[in-house]
Amino acid sequence: NIERVEQLVDLLEETMLLWQQPRQQHVNGDSHTSNDKRRKTMASIDDSSAPHVFLTLLQAWAQRENAGAEVDRVLRRLIQRATMCDGTAPNDTLLHWLSPQCFTVAIKAWANTQDREDAATNAEALLFMMEELAEKGFGHLTPNHYHYSAVISAWVEQKHAVNACERAMQLLTRCHDKVGPNLIVHNAALSVLAKHGDFDGADDVLQQIYMEDEPDGISFSNVIRAYAKNRNQDVEQR
Repeated sequence: NIERVEQLVDLLEETMLLWQQPRQQHVNGDSHTSNDKRRKTMASIDDSSAPHVFLTLLQAWAQRENAGAEVDRVLRRLIQRATMCDGTAPNDTLLHWLSPQCFTVAIKAWANTQDREDAATNAEALLFMMEELAEKGFGHLTPNHYHYSAVISAWVEQKHAVNACERAMQLLTRCHDKVGPNLIVHNAALSVLAKHGDFDGADDVLQQIYMEDEPDGISFSNVIRAYAKNRNQDVEQR
């Protein structure tokens, strides 16, 4: 359960703190037996492997159905501790655990969460948090095309989202402004437009692709799907 995941995160954090302590303390007998036991238990985890262990924890939890809220909770907890949003100095060790892949896992967990009407909105919130952290100096957390694509794809899965097409187009524009055009992001937006039958929007995105790249089979398939949702002669001819 999520409490167990958080216990593992706590243990991982404690292990890192133990590794940072001067070894002389242990030579002098200042350490506690419990600390020695934990050190032996987690002896294979050091500063270089801890980020991978934390990412694996997130990935394991994200495999569960509707795990968006729980994965988000664990990630935000680490972000709070690592960046010290209360104004104190960042924790460099914990900050090293944060990676763009962690956010990718959490965003996709929200995309696969079917029991929440705010799942796509929460996926967006993580993307915007990445942008904010990057602007504050945590450059290694700058989102890339895959993050924008994953968030747009979350709108594909969002049920009964009347503003899905609008949000997809806004995110596409945001991606253009932040990191530049990319076919993967265009195709993600086309998937949303196709689902809702927005053939005018799909046409616009297809023209954007022609201006910046070359459409592929996925691009054309989504445009055709958008048209197929509308049954009238003009649309069928187009």
